[in-house]
Amino acid sequence: MLKKIFFVLSFLIVLMKSSFASGTIVEEYDIRPEVYEQTFNEPEFNRDFIHIKKYSPENTTIKKSTSILFLHGGPGLQDEGQFAMFISSFTEKGYTVYVPEIIGSSFYNTDGMDANEYEKPHQKDIQHVINHIQEITPGKLFAISHSLGCHQLFNFLLLNTHSFDAVSAIAGAWDAGANRYSAMKKINQTPEGLWNVMHSRRSFLGEYAIKTEDQKNITETYNPIVSEDLNQLFSVFYHSDNIPFDLPIQFIHAKDDSAVAFSLSVDMFEALRSQDKPVSAYFISSGGHGFIKNPIATDTTQQDLYPKQRLEIASRILTFFDNSKKETGKIYFDGMPETIENLKANDYKDVRIDHALFLATQKSAK
Repeated sequence: MLKKIFFVLSFLIVLMKSSFASGTIVEEYDIRPEVYEQTFNEPEFNRDFIHIKKYSPENTTIKKSTSILFLHGGPGLQDEGQFAMFISSFTEKGYTVYVPEIIGSSFYNTDGMDANEYEKPHQKDIQHVINHIQEITPGKLFAISHSLGCHQLFNFLLLNTHSFDAVSAIAGAWDAGANRYSAMKKINQTPEGLWNVMHSRRSFLGEYAIKTEDQKNITETYNPIVSEDLNQLFSVFYHSDNIPFDLPIQFIHAKDDSAVAFSLSVDMFEALRSQDKPVSAYFISSGGHGFIKNPIATDTTQQDLYPKQRLEIASRILTFFDNSKKETGKIYFDGMPETIENLKANDYKDVRIDHALFLATQKSAK
């Protein structure tokens, strides 16, 4: 049984009415767990606090005893208001939304994900934040994650924790090697060039020591793009059976996502559904990777598309949170019921198969 961890709010930086979303109050503060284990010896990663933005409904008459933990992803990003319009869709319904800067956030270090994700220090950060939320806002707790935030959240779920009432995962990277391979291939890397990134600083794992359970260093590569064994050890997809059996999960992804492959969410959905877990999916044909973000003012396509997609996605998530049992097993594509077979029949690229063929070809050439 985990020892109960108490928190002290170290200081309140700002309390203000938001200019981006009427009716939302934003607070920024740090929490300092009484028990906080340092993960790295490198001073740039050492810290004894976790920074949080708390988005609350200004209208207390609609406020619920319900919270949402939102993990924004990365690598090397922080909450600078880019999800404010999306978050306001939930505060307007009475939800309180917590956005923590966990390990890997550029709030602490501009190198961001060069921290060793394999050792999963984000699991501890997420648990600290959950404990904090439950202390000050007891009640139901949901989670929404985006992009690499899905990788972080689901690695936490592999601990078989029952911390959430339901989870919505948007544009998730479930297979690290396949996803990074697909992304680098799109920027015209040759097969030889991809193979030579085995010590790339921009890998998910960074350049820090990686150890197996028997404490032997993995010296071949730090990069799951070119190490099949490391990728399977590291990626959530290969350990999906450890995700809690009774946790309702919603998958959301745009088919034209050029940053994280659409097929990864389809594969993860299928894997969990085959285990009879309560999953549903809402897929869209267009929206790219950042459709839940605030649109860029100079991008006319985003100005036209993002607001529509963002509101639709928020509505679908709220429906799922309100009645996840009713949504279990359902798949939608652009708002219409769909099947996996039809999704795969039309201009579908499975990046996990593509990545496996790449590995096989390179190995046979050695």
